[in-house]
Amino acid sequence: MRFTLCSMTIVVLSVCETTLGKLYVKTVPSSNKSQPSQPTLKQPNIFSSENLAKFASCDDLCALGWTHIQSKCFMFDATPKEYYESESYCKSLGAKMVTVQSREESEWIGELITANQWTWLGGLTNGTSLSDFYWTDGSSNEFSYFTDTLLQPNKGLVLRKDGKWSYSDFEMKRSIVCQKAPKKCFPETEARIKITQKVVNALDANVTRLVDNFIQNQIRLSADVKRIRSEMNSTGDSIETLLNQANGLQKQIDIIMEYLATLTKTVQRLIAE
Repeated sequence: MRFTLCSMTIVVLSVCETTLGKLYVKTVPSSNKSQPSQPTLKQPNIFSSENLAKFASCDDLCALGWTHIQSKCFMFDATPKEYYESESYCKSLGAKMVTVQSREESEWIGELITANQWTWLGGLTNGTSLSDFYWTDGSSNEFSYFTDTLLQPNKGLVLRKDGKWSYSDFEMKRSIVCQKAPKKCFPETEARIKITQKVVNALDANVTRLVDNFIQNQIRLSADVKRIRSEMNSTGDSIETLLNQANGLQKQIDIIMEYLATLTKTVQRLIAE
């Protein structure tokens, strides 16, 4: 009795590195005309201590997407919005429209702007002289950086790419820079950061070991598949052996995926704390 293995499916564990640490299992069919290539496994970023680098300093605890400048966190949003729409948007982020107290700060914030466009500031004009403006959060208006010689009342302040100011009608849709204070870093927070890094380093080593073991098992299984294929023309028992080997590999994959999923949840919970 002759048996022909027309096709078989080799399950390849493909760990894809993403900012969210998502894991994907990719099933790659292979024909009987070519041997399956050896899997290349990459360790997901979420298990690397480098993924927690943003939490490693108590001097710079701005959220992802925010830029730390002089003990403040700033975020530029290029989506055009009217003035009061921009104000509501910043509030929804637990922030406020940006206020500026020095030329250096104004120019630094200007560097956040990704296009040559005017961007809303958190200030309003109430007269025609260069001192006739105020910040909506009550900040001091002693510093100004206008390009104009005169202002118009009842306008919104805007920031140019070069860091200088002007004014605009409220109805104009412009980009926005939001501002908020960085997170406080208390001693217990710093201690928790260090513990978290140790845990992640341990997880890092465990995942590396699991991946190495899986690769070795895959190599052994590939050798078994080659051997079984050569024997399939003389006995049908080899098919059952091959299926058992494949089932054993699938069980190993399921165990590894379950372990990786548990590690992912653990690290995400530690980061969230």
